[in-house]
Amino acid sequence: MKLENFSYSIAMKTLELLEKQYHYKISDSVKREIAEAVVQQLDSFIEA
Repeated sequence: MKLENFSYSIAMKTLELLEKQYHYKISDSVKREIAEAVVQQLDSFIEA
């Protein structure tokens, strides 16, 4: 699995947990935007 796919999966799982455990309502389009932003910032996360 590529690192980009892994980070996308982690972001989506985090959003899913927020919905189920804390009852946040997150639209599918916002989920995709957030996950894509995480993938785009992956290099800065690795450097930190």
